[in-house]
Amino acid sequence: MGNWDTTLSFLKGRISDDVFNVWFKTIECKRVTSEHVELVVPSEHHINFIENQFVGLIEEAIVETMGRPLRVKLRAYGSLPFDDDYTSEHDVVPLSDLSNNEGGLNPDYTFDAFVVGPSNQFAYAAAVAVAERPAENYNPLFIYGGVGLGKTHLMHAIGHEVQTHTNKRVTYLSSEQFTNELIVSIERKEMSDFRERYRTQCDVLLIDDIQFIAGKERTQEEFFHTFNALHNNLKQIVLTSDKTPQEIPKLEERLQSRFIWGLVADIQRPEMETRVAILKKKAASQGFYLPDDVAMYLANNVNTNIRDLEGSLKRLAARAKVDGKSVDIDLARADLQPFLKQRAAQLNPERILKLVSNYCNVKLTELKGKGRTKQVAYARQLAMFLGRKHTGLSYTALGKAFGKDHTTVISAVRKIEDLLQNDPATRGDMEALERNLLA
Repeated sequence: MGNWDTTLSFLKGRISDDVFNVWFKTIECKRVTSEHVELVVPSEHHINFIENQFVGLIEEAIVETMGRPLRVKLRAYGSLPFDDDYTSEHDVVPLSDLSNNEGGLNPDYTFDAFVVGPSNQFAYAAAVAVAERPAENYNPLFIYGGVGLGKTHLMHAIGHEVQTHTNKRVTYLSSEQFTNELIVSIERKEMSDFRERYRTQCDVLLIDDIQFIAGKERTQEEFFHTFNALHNNLKQIVLTSDKTPQEIPKLEERLQSRFIWGLVADIQRPEMETRVAILKKKAASQGFYLPDDVAMYLANNVNTNIRDLEGSLKRLAARAKVDGKSVDIDLARADLQPFLKQRAAQLNPERILKLVSNYCNVKLTELKGKGRTKQVAYARQLAMFLGRKHTGLSYTALGKAFGKDHTTVISAVRKIEDLLQNDPATRGDMEALERNLLA
């Protein structure tokens, strides 16, 4: 089950190695149907623990990697398959077919469920405009931003709105699914069917994580012609990515130019007030009360992305249910402590230095050295600003990590703060660096 391998890889990036090795490494995927994924685990103990702690996370990962919400069913090794809806191997729905099943849309991802704030209001307004008048406003619409900030949510919301108010045919899939279907179609000599499905049987094409077609020559060639066919026939195209078209390495120039024909809209990390609003709305939708002090605590400490924020809320609610306790600040502090320790270990000066070194094409020795060329000084200032913002270290401690004194760090932080207010290029560099740092 190739797509389950992708799901496991996605999960591995969201949890610690120890947790993954104990609870996830031994999971086997037996079947994927149109409604659920059947997973086999070593014991009943594994079933109980995974159901209590990780089912929500697994189902989120399935949406991200398989392009469709599927229910998780767990059984132990040696037990019989589920009989209530058992199908033979020939009845199992191919993963590639899921992309066209009712558009492959997550029913929870609607405009009503989306919390709008300064960090995402431009992308939200663009998505609404596209949904109201497909192929008339912003074609293509290209939404970019870091992991877990709501790009996929907006994309699905467009699909739902179009399906509700028009008779247009909506297709959602990931770029990986597009590539996989292309490969299968080539092997089976069914390219005419593949092209008809995406060029003539589709009115609104939604493709997630388009950056992953970069470097794949045949996929880029096929998507180039698919894009042209749809655009020329006034069909709407919506794409998401973690980078702007110009920032995607190994993406053909002809695709880069087409991706910016319409509108490029970014989603940034949500600010404090939006994070609180997201938590409140999510808790209400799940039917439990979230005290204001708990919402503020979670929002203040989980500022990476919405996915992590909602994940922290799910873990807290699950822990309260298992322990038979109410959701309060003490429980929130105890539950969030492992996350805070893990984040502190990841956000350190050495990682920031390496990230800035690669991004700015400046050697580590130069960043820590005495060089004062414009490129080196700017890169060093970016690194110091990131260090001050994300590590919690003092100016003195940061100065030691960079081989400088604390006054140099203070000066660098103030310089970048000024540039962020007045220089769009610096804002772009900082957004790109933070997307990678907090991914």
